[in-house]
Amino acid sequence: NGSYEIYRDGLRVGSERYTWDDAGEGQAVLRGECVLEVDGVSTSLRPSLTLDGSLNPVSFDLDKQQGSETIEVSTVFDVNRADYVVRENGMETKKKLKINVADLVVNSNVISLFLPLAEKYDFEKGGEQDLTVFDAEKGETYTAHCRVRGLGTVENGNGKFRARRLTIDLYEVSVDLLVDKQGRVPQISVPMMKMEARLLGYDGGEKAELAR
Repeated sequence: NGSYEIYRDGLRVGSERYTWDDAGEGQAVLRGECVLEVDGVSTSLRPSLTLDGSLNPVSFDLDKQQGSETIEVSTVFDVNRADYVVRENGMETKKKLKINVADLVVNSNVISLFLPLAEKYDFEKGGEQDLTVFDAEKGETYTAHCRVRGLGTVENGNGKFRARRLTIDLYEVSVDLLVDKQGRVPQISVPMMKMEARLLGYDGGEKAELAR
């Protein structure tokens, strides 16, 4: 469980809280609540991602409110198929999608959805590893490439800490996750969008590598 403060161009534009709980029967649920204020537009999102024992997506729900508009997206995954439902402005659209088996679900505005990536990437193996990503906004899958690009620095009121920089190349942008030796993700950034999310209260822990 934790909270991220979200910045763009160094200015705070929102926050996101998340919980990762046991859902029984070998499943887990990653829930979040995100509030953003970008360019005078307020957006609130409530994602819920159910994962199986291998951290593969079982279902994904998202409630998004932007101004007076509300959008609800619901996806249920079944091997190479996804039942995809979008409710917007009183209208409902249903699709049965033929997809590659998804490893990761992404939405451009939800930071916590990248947390399973830190668990799924094999740091011992290293190198470039491919994952199938389901874009919950477009309703389609594609292959993304992940790799570690050295170390990055996390800096806050508790000090400076070094962590592995895990990069995933999505369809349009690259996302950097700083992952420490305990598997925690103190920072997530999208350099192209000048966005950065910082984990509140991060103190490095006992295994932290201090940066000078």
